[in-house]
Amino acid sequence: MRSIDKFNNFTEKGRKQIDQICLTAAKVFGQNGYLSATLSDVALAAGTTKGGYFTIFQPKKSCSF
Repeated sequence: MRSIDKFNNFTEKGRKQIDQICLTAAKVFGQNGYLSATLSDVALAAGTTKGGYFTIFQPKKSCSF
């Protein structure tokens, strides 16, 4: 399965959460630098947990642009 296909199975609420996490990740990467930013930083800023992040994405690079 292609990774993008996985997102087609989410509800509207789930897709909004994905968008929120990605936007937040971009902000955290911009503020801290990609190499210095942690998944904990992204999860905290997005209002979720690392477990919530990994439910949707696998590695850190899954949400990088």
